[in-house]
Amino acid sequence: MADGKQTEGMAKPLSAAWLDELLKAGAKAAVWNDQVSKEAVEDAHRRGLKVWVYTINEPALANKLLDMGVDGLITNNTGLMWRTVALRAAK
Repeated sequence: MADGKQTEGMAKPLSAAWLDELLKAGAKAAVWNDQVSKEAVEDAHRRGLKVWVYTINEPALANKLLDMGVDGLITNNTGLMWRTVALRAAK
């Protein structure tokens, strides 16, 4: 949040309201959980924000998110994610 406080409860989907808050805080990227949609990613890009998603450790989910247009993935298994990205590039 713009005041630096953490939200409580379940992870929230990336939304226009959250993008507004990120811009107010001067953010250049939305670093979010995997609750993003293609529309939210496109909205973030229209606002000049990059979208990075965490913590992605499954190739199928990584591919789904990359297909949505996310700019980066945060993972605990960098080797697997590098392989996933490399296989996408080879197609």
